[in-house]
Amino acid sequence: MPVQQLSEAFENYVSNNIPIHLLDVRNIQVTSNISDLTLLTREDVRKISLPKIEALEEANILAEWALLGLEEWEDWRKCDLTPLIQGHIKYAIFSHRWSSTGEPSFTDISQWNNAFGAGDGWMKLLNFCKKAKEHGCDYAWSDTCCINKTSSAELEEAIRSMYRWYSNAEVCIAYLEGSSSVKDFGTEPWFTRGWTLQELLAPRKTKFYGKGWDPILPQMSLESNDKEQHDLSNAIEQITRIPKYQLVNFRPGCYRVWEKLLWASRRTTTRREDMAYCLIGMLNISMPIAYGEGDWAFHRLMEAILQRCNEPEIFVWIGQPSPHSLVLPSSPACYEGIWDLQTARQLHLQPSQDWQVLPAWNSNIGDRTLMLTIHGLEIELLIAEVEMVAIDDSISHGDTWLTLRLDWNLPGSTSVGETIRVHTDIRRLYLEPVWVLGVINYEKISAGHGRLRTGVSYLCFLLGSPYNPTRWTKFYTRNPLILRCEREVDVPLRKVCLQHRSATQEYLPWLKKTAVRF
Repeated sequence: MPVQQLSEAFENYVSNNIPIHLLDVRNIQVTSNISDLTLLTREDVRKISLPKIEALEEANILAEWALLGLEEWEDWRKCDLTPLIQGHIKYAIFSHRWSSTGEPSFTDISQWNNAFGAGDGWMKLLNFCKKAKEHGCDYAWSDTCCINKTSSAELEEAIRSMYRWYSNAEVCIAYLEGSSSVKDFGTEPWFTRGWTLQELLAPRKTKFYGKGWDPILPQMSLESNDKEQHDLSNAIEQITRIPKYQLVNFRPGCYRVWEKLLWASRRTTTRREDMAYCLIGMLNISMPIAYGEGDWAFHRLMEAILQRCNEPEIFVWIGQPSPHSLVLPSSPACYEGIWDLQTARQLHLQPSQDWQVLPAWNSNIGDRTLMLTIHGLEIELLIAEVEMVAIDDSISHGDTWLTLRLDWNLPGSTSVGETIRVHTDIRRLYLEPVWVLGVINYEKISAGHGRLRTGVSYLCFLLGSPYNPTRWTKFYTRNPLILRCEREVDVPLRKVCLQHRSATQEYLPWLKKTAVRF
């Protein structure tokens, strides 16, 4: 008689945690060709696997439980039975770069519209399926042909579930066609693509194959996890800045967002929307998928992040803002500045190691109640007035280095000559002549009061307003604004709203009409 708890867990797992379609590789052989592959639905997989699950008696379950290394004293009926079920539905998942032509599609496999084996993409798929079989899997999944992209509902579910599918796979087979060993990783395009970031982090076990489908680590057994191998993990950490610990222990979530966006900052996708979609699984964020929206996708992702993440570190970005809001970055590339180790050290932004999973800054640092509204970002900042004291206009096209002197407006104190250098477009500054510096990661000592300590570096915004202190604009800068405080400052905080759009944008049509030039 089937064990009820296991049967219920099995039905739930098949319905929610495996890909919608899988390739059947149970009968594939070394001599097989691409015509031997068939697509299965979840219902097909359920029908194949259910008899094996129903045949398990409690003694079998306890034996398998022990093989999984779980505690003997645990009551398995009250535990998550996913690991046990995964042992009966083993599928391999594919990570690779798409070829420019010849990748088999869902229609090609399901209806056989193409000649069998026509093109490198077909041979790549066949070799992947053979490797899946070698690794003891009955099923295989490839993004080229296992998603029915003509169905918007299926495509959206696939993108939202992709991270989970990779994490549930028995093994991820990563094909690095440009590499023969870890020495080639520095020029391997696989490490520059957006989707391969989650494909690197999500799987429990990954095997890397290179040119000619030879293993990158030929000395390692099929049962081993390549990500745990020292030389390979060191090479990946050096290229990607992802700590070795995270390669095998990464957990998705909307925390340490600055670090996850740093990992994505040097990656690209063919479709602009995918630069946002490939991150939602890592951040454990759900958002509608709408191909054709372009840059709006990353803007929506950042809005979703700010609804769940109150870490001041998220503002450690520089460069062009979103086309839809001056307070949000336009892409993960804006976080590339943190690759500069000096900047990271100044702000005490340390890579996440096994002992460090909480945000780098303490809970009393900055405004943890910040909120994104229809008007802009409402945030409490420690404000200093600034005055321009030097201009280096040797840079063309409006980009200029400015030196700004700070005034903290402390009663009875004299200036100590604190300055900060800003690389920005001076033409925009002149449109909003009231400038202030807003410190983000101050120490909050009481309600409404913040403190800066001598010798400590702080992250800042440069803000401007056209004579209206209620409407502030965050200025675009090419350098991170880091202030090293020369004395202790204890002043009231100011709640400000950083506008999505600059107030001066209202005047730009008039400026163009009157041919005003800066």
